[in-house]
Amino acid sequence: MSAIRRNDHTPRFEMLPLIDVVFLLLTFFIYAIIMRVQVDAFTLLPVGAGEGVVPAEHRTVTLDVDGRFILDGRQVTREELERTFRALGRTEDRPTVFLLTEVAGPDGQPPTLDRVPALMELVEMGVQAGVNIRITGPRRDGLPRPPDGP
Repeated sequence: MSAIRRNDHTPRFEMLPLIDVVFLLLTFFIYAIIMRVQVDAFTLLPVGAGEGVVPAEHRTVTLDVDGRFILDGRQVTREELERTFRALGRTEDRPTVFLLTEVAGPDGQPPTLDRVPALMELVEMGVQAGVNIRITGPRRDGLPRPPDGP
């Protein structure tokens, strides 16, 4: 039977991994300090007493489950919507139009029609007319409903 060899090495503490980690952290913090963004200080003007807040003007277009366009609660055709977008683009400086899509019909059934082409057409129509299109998600229960019109 062979004899079991035992090493008489005393435990030692290796410094190289510790030095590597320290220099890595030092490099990271130096880089973070160099790359931080300098923000100029500014002062806020005091709000006058009794002054009300004027809500921003915007319109809402809903794309329902059947692919129809509803502008501020009124069903419109594609041509009528395009005319409205062009008129908005001429009269206002980058007006905002919120685009909503219905998730389910009145009976709770999901849509059977692919509405992505109509959605992309609405976005392109707004871009060409100079209108700011903001696509919003479906309304969740318990949250306030977005305004329907100006």
